[in-house]
Amino acid sequence: SEKIELISSAAYHPLLTKISKENAIKQIILNEFSIGYYFGKKKGFEGEDQIMLKDVKGFFPPELAVNSDVLDILNELTYTWVVCDQSSAPVQNHGVYKYGDLIFFKNLAHE
Repeated sequence: SEKIELISSAAYHPLLTKISKENAIKQIILNEFSIGYYFGKKKGFEGEDQIMLKDVKGFFPPELAVNSDVLDILNELTYTWVVCDQSSAPVQNHGVYKYGDLIFFKNLAHE
């Protein structure tokens, strides 16, 4: 269909599993703002200056590191999918899993 899908991450590539929830949320929102700045709309519904970004569903965590706290944050921020490294996934099986409303895909490159 000749489309690309934008995904989000954390702004300065921190290991989200090693920082506080508040800082992790700030990093994610700052990254969303920067994506919105370059790819989003510059005006709100009533013409006011605003950065709008919508429909970013995927999340690529730095170093593919996640834990249940990071997955909880992503659920709160309404992401629908995330990719993670097999060693950091909260479920230690193989494949695609559901965590709350979030679907996560484990990196199967090492198998």
